Amino acid sequence: MNDQKKSNTSRIFIIAEIGTSHNGDLDRASMLIDAAAAAGAGCVKTQIIFADEIIHPKTGVVELPGGSIRLFDRFLELEQDFEFYRKLKNLTEAAGLEFLASPFGYMSLDWLLKLGCKMIKIASPELNHFPLLELAAGTGKKLLLSTGVSKLSDIEAALNCIASVSETARQQAVLMHCITSYPAPEEEYNLNVIPALSGRFGIPAGVSDHSLDPVM
Repeated sequence: MNDQKKSNTSRIFIIAEIGTSHNGDLDRASMLIDAAAAAGAGCVKTQIIFADEIIHPKTGVVELPGGSIRLFDRFLELEQDFEFYRKLKNLTEAAGLEFLASPFGYMSLDWLLKLGCKMIKIASPELNHFPLLELAAGTGKKLLLSTGVSKLSDIEAALNCIASVSETARQQAVLMHCITSYPAPEEEYNLNVIPALSGRFGIPAGVSDHSLDPVM
């Protein structure tokens, strides 16, 4: 996966999504970071996972190759300690890339700030998490907002929430046109939405790409 942001100067900034594909293994993470650098990315993004920020313990089960497992337990397996993310950030910067992560609640946002990240990526499901948006807007960091499963009114509400805390944060935000499907069908992307979003809200826009086509 990768995210692409197009600025007003037409400079393309590519964010390579590692997510939780490191499996908690720093050696594997290092290989993924090196691959991202070799591919021309400018940034590597992961996710700071706390299971109880994302899902209710009684959500249900998911079928995996090894059998059924409670979905909450699966997210618990993805949790890492703070030191892991600190080392991950160091590996990323040693490769000459910028480090980025998605927070899903207050604790993960706090860790992100303690790591000293320059940007905050808000995932599509958190676009209407207004308390989180308010805290993020108050940090002074650039906000990248994915827009999957959102109507224009949802995007407008999110930006208004950010502006209520900091008009500067709203002006510096970037929208990421996203199809919330894994993998996302290329024919559903309609990349013409990108300039439409930018024109509608007066801020840069890009694409959050979950397709399988490397040259979409």
